[in-house]
Amino acid sequence: MKKLITIVLAAALAMGVSTAAFAADINVTVENKPVVWTDAKPFINSDNRTLVPLRPIAEAMGLKVQWWDNMATFSSTEGFAEFRINSKTYECGNMSGSKKVTMDTAAVISGGRTYAPARYLAEAFGYNVGWNAVTNTVTISKGAVENVAPKPVPGAAADNQKLDPLPPQNITAQPDWYMTLTAPDKMTNARLVAEYKNMDNYLRNNEKTDPTQVRFFDLQAELSKRVGALDRYAEYASAFGEADAADMKENADYKRAVASDMAPLAESLQPKTVKYFGL
Repeated sequence: MKKLITIVLAAALAMGVSTAAFAADINVTVENKPVVWTDAKPFINSDNRTLVPLRPIAEAMGLKVQWWDNMATFSSTEGFAEFRINSKTYECGNMSGSKKVTMDTAAVISGGRTYAPARYLAEAFGYNVGWNAVTNTVTISKGAVENVAPKPVPGAAADNQKLDPLPPQNITAQPDWYMTLTAPDKMTNARLVAEYKNMDNYLRNNEKTDPTQVRFFDLQAELSKRVGALDRYAEYASAFGEADAADMKENADYKRAVASDMAPLAESLQPKTVKYFGL
């Protein structure tokens, strides 16, 4: 599987998919009215975060949109929000004062449009934000919003996480829960590897490339991060001792890799890593 991961990553880089892949059928509503994507659509970035073009959402919220020195500014009588391109920090406020907020990914510009996660813009102007995992819809409203979990998988074992079910073996059609699963970075190692292998089988037997390919690359990227973190730690700890390698345990990829049973990762790890961890 390690060889396959390398091949897939190379292909993804060649197509530009690994750093920016279109998010399939992501919808946004503002006060129950759908936002229409015209010349720009949401996409998934290299941080595995869904970024949306902010202008259509801002206009649906009744905001004024301006561009100042590599920074998108949104304003209304209630306040303002400023997103600087390639920064994870944005500033928002009103007549009473302002504050800087750190996002979990950076705002970017693509195709002449500013992208960032929808909830940061919405919350800057006092909106509530909900997520419907069944319809892939971000709900923005000044009123109450509802978070809807994915539908349970029929026949799933009682101990399966509803957000993270084991995929069926040898799937030949895209299941209805396909794009509503837990994000790969939230999965246990067992479920990450299980879905990765089944999606690989699906791709080998089907010609569809979207959104199947998007999901597959997300799984592949997360698997590569965990495997890489374990390989690097084992290499360094073996050479210099665990004490000197202690800081590497604070790496987010490493923490996710060791948070659950590591055995499912064994076939992707370097032989000396498998031996080091006793897998």
